[in-house]
Amino acid sequence: MITTFGSCRVDGINGNNNLNNSISYLHNTKEMIQMIKILNKEIVLEEPYNILCFRTGILNNKPINITDNYVKKFQNSKIVLLEICSIKKYIHNGYYLHHNSVVSATIERKPNPNTPKDIIENFIVMEQNYNELEDDILQIKEMLKDKYLIIVTHYNSKLHGSFLKSRNMLITNLENICKKHNIVCINPTNILKKFNQDDIITNDLGHYTSKGKTEIIKYIDEFIKSNISN
Repeated sequence: MITTFGSCRVDGINGNNNLNNSISYLHNTKEMIQMIKILNKEIVLEEPYNILCFRTGILNNKPINITDNYVKKFQNSKIVLLEICSIKKYIHNGYYLHHNSVVSATIERKPNPNTPKDIIENFIVMEQNYNELEDDILQIKEMLKDKYLIIVTHYNSKLHGSFLKSRNMLITNLENICKKHNIVCINPTNILKKFNQDDIITNDLGHYTSKGKTEIIKYIDEFIKSNISN
């Protein structure tokens, strides 16, 4: 069984236990560390954080109850795949919020109407530097030492012929950190380089087309089958 901490871009992997859709899409290492602690029953989120830290809770405006079934699925996972696509962390009262709790997924990017006013007015946004990113990955590696860890980067999209600066830097940093610490890192940009960007990435530069998603999921499935024994 595989746990994926990431977005819709890594849905569909064979053996995926679907915790990302049941609980939350995760984007940065802070959210991932927090989620591992939650699934290990090291921390318990009370309202409103058991809504605002979880994408599915935000979409349904209902608390997410971390059931024994969720915990068991995570504990039984032999493989954990992390799709790290952001260094932005949204923080309130020491908790790492899902960004949709404070910035709605609309063109206007207005605050989420169901988030308490106090949180909207007082949350902070910070960006991780290289050292923090490295420290987080090493912490995650230790937390998951009994599992096979795979890190997947974002696709390195170009706009008007140039890489997006922050995304390119994150991808480069992740590859360097993983190489330094002997962690498997899959960069979809390398896997999909034989295709034109327009064929595999949508106009928002953040999501795969059906072809792009099919190709990257096929690669990840084959990589796991070839490199990780059952």
